Amino acid sequence: MPAASGPVPPPWDPPPPTPSAPLSPGPSWPPGQTPLRRRAPWLASWTQETLEKVSITEAMHRNLVDNITGQRLLEAQACTGGIIDPSTGERFPVTDAVNKGLVDKIMVDRINLAQKAFCGFEDPRTKTKMSAAQALKKGWLYYEAGQRFLEVQYLTGGLIEPDTPGRVPLDEALQRGTVDARTAQKLRDVGAYSKYLTCPKTKLKISYKDALDRSMVEEGTGLRLLEAAAQSSKGYYSPLQRQRLRLHHRLPHWLPHRLPGRLPPRQL
Repeated sequence: MPAASGPVPPPWDPPPPTPSAPLSPGPSWPPGQTPLRRRAPWLASWTQETLEKVSITEAMHRNLVDNITGQRLLEAQACTGGIIDPSTGERFPVTDAVNKGLVDKIMVDRINLAQKAFCGFEDPRTKTKMSAAQALKKGWLYYEAGQRFLEVQYLTGGLIEPDTPGRVPLDEALQRGTVDARTAQKLRDVGAYSKYLTCPKTKLKISYKDALDRSMVEEGTGLRLLEAAAQSSKGYYSPLQRQRLRLHHRLPHWLPHRLPGRLPPRQL
């Protein structure tokens, strides 16, 4: 569990690379910041067998990543600064990411919600923008999504507030009243984070913290890559499932020996 003080930028979150080209026009970003200056979960997918680096959406198309996990990883990118093009390391707003094939049109509405956690949620009455934490407190953002967005931001360097350049440490957000004590405690308890992702390699349920810990950093771009199994995720058993399956297939061969009144199996 992290210390009670504000989160120290974790070692798995490398400084973002200098962009080779300006970010494509998109929604207005918080003042003094562009997506590439934010700390971010640079998660893409790669396969050890082919040593190929692919985007999250391409990994979904190949069944290397299931749709729910792919959506959650894209949300994590959007709520910290934009969708990542793994070939260049550049980040783009959702609209531009769709044009570049980094996001499927069917997912736009879902990813747009996560993008608001970076750009800010607009109050329809005052026209002011509020952070994901504030929107969550006001009930404008349902709990599961809001908690995911805050966890990702916390793990990657601090919370994001649309009117504040850079990241905001958790203690500072607590003092400002942006988050309450209960939410702050949940964010600090990283071991209790929900396991809403399926590991692309082992097919076991993992949290976003687990995904960061299991990923590798690509030299040069700073991209954090999550290894995926080359085999399709459909019909792929976890180690525990395979163990149970082997046990199930062995039952007809050894169980009759141990049941009274039963004859041993016929020798083939």
